[in-house]
Amino acid sequence: MSNASQTVEGDTESLRRRLAELELIAAYHAESGRILKSGGMPSSSGLLEFVDMTRKHFTLVSAAYYRVEAAAQELAVEAASAESGAQPQRFKLGEGATGRAAQSGSTVRTDNGTGGAGLA
Repeated sequence: MSNASQTVEGDTESLRRRLAELELIAAYHAESGRILKSGGMPSSSGLLEFVDMTRKHFTLVSAAYYRVEAAAQELAVEAASAESGAQPQRFKLGEGATGRAAQSGSTVRTDNGTGGAGLA
């Protein structure tokens, strides 16, 4: 097989993977819109459905939805998957990985201490 053929096959496989990623994101977006379409703050059951759907779509171990309370500069757990172990709690913006992500508006990567990694 020539280098040109290998390059085309590699490019084709790369495009297939990217298409699969985009299809996953599109399906997630559509389902999120269905769950959260209420206009205002979704119901508790809607948030739990959203958190569980997020966990499943992205094959996460756990997921949680936090509400920012700007006046207090705190985050509060609004909904969490059962696997997250998140208890109703509050913590300051900038505290821990989730607090740093909320404060900076950027993804924060963490090492969970067991060789795995997490995102907040």
